[in-house]
Amino acid sequence: MWVERSSEELSPADCSRESPVNGTPAMEQMAKPLLKANPLSARHLTPVAIKVLHPGLVHQVQMDLFLMKMGSHIIGLLPGFKWLSLTEIVEEFEKLMIQQIDLRYEARNLERFRQNFLDVDFVKFPVPLWPLVTTDVLVETFEESEPISRYLHAEIATELRQRLAKMGMDMLLKMVFVDNFVHADLHPGNILVQGTAHLGTSCKEQTAIVDLCDTLVVEVQPPLRRLCLVLLDAGIVAELQSTDLQNFRAVFTAVVQGQ
Repeated sequence: MWVERSSEELSPADCSRESPVNGTPAMEQMAKPLLKANPLSARHLTPVAIKVLHPGLVHQVQMDLFLMKMGSHIIGLLPGFKWLSLTEIVEEFEKLMIQQIDLRYEARNLERFRQNFLDVDFVKFPVPLWPLVTTDVLVETFEESEPISRYLHAEIATELRQRLAKMGMDMLLKMVFVDNFVHADLHPGNILVQGTAHLGTSCKEQTAIVDLCDTLVVEVQPPLRRLCLVLLDAGIVAELQSTDLQNFRAVFTAVVQGQ
């Protein structure tokens, strides 16, 4: 069910909601309302996405975490189970869940990702609109795009699939080895593709031959929109400690070099 919010909760914006998007996570709902960019002019509207935490979710998560901690503590007292470190595992899980139910944390992650990829033109993140971001409401720019799962089929041009694969690999390697700040929820539903509507399957489809006064001119027409990946739902991220990062780099380098 779509969770309504009053104008006071979403002020200073005036939003008009559409139906919730199908297939959204149970934790939150997404919509594509039109946020007035200029209150003085109703003609200028900016499409935005709104993520809203379900009512009562915080209490439910806290209760579940309490039961998990009690259960892990009791199981840890049994002979042979102490080595599982269940209490420590639940504590780490608790940190993750607390961050998940505070949408301000996701907004800060989006800003950090945008800063990290400022000079990378093939990766985009939605822009959080901070005047409207609260603990249980996240308003961000709506990125018109398509799920990457649509481009994984055999009928899609091989060249396009290879480009998307290389973009994804470069993106992930940068997150892991350069930034040490990794999007930890990269399932196909959170990876979208932009810029394929006017992208030909080969260079031939992007050329035009013009005959001007007995002179043959071949004009290469680039796509109207740059091909790029759009990443959503940055609520779960991962970072390594300095020592762990150095060790991981060393192991990865040794594997690549065949040592």
